[in-house]
Amino acid sequence: MCQSCVYFRLGWAVGCLHFGHAVLVNGCFTELFLKFYFTISVFVMVMSLVIAILIVHISLRGTLINAYPRRHMPKLLVVKVMLRSFFSLCILLMYILYI
Repeated sequence: MCQSCVYFRLGWAVGCLHFGHAVLVNGCFTELFLKFYFTISVFVMVMSLVIAILIVHISLRGTLINAYPRRHMPKLLVVKVMLRSFFSLCILLMYILYI
């Protein structure tokens, strides 16, 4: 993963936290919706960043012939896909429940 991608994701997460709370209006119906969205969004971004770093670290192990050191790679890819699915499911449930 490139270094600028890491900085972009961290900046996006900090921006969500800062501007998300600045935009919210007290007592508004969308306040709970936005807080939930920003919280889930930041969680997914941070976890995605951690998993991407782990994937890069594990990908650098082993050789073409010796793939044993990369035996945990499919598990990490499944976790990353499930994390994205979890985010989409949370947004869908939030939309169904609050609207």
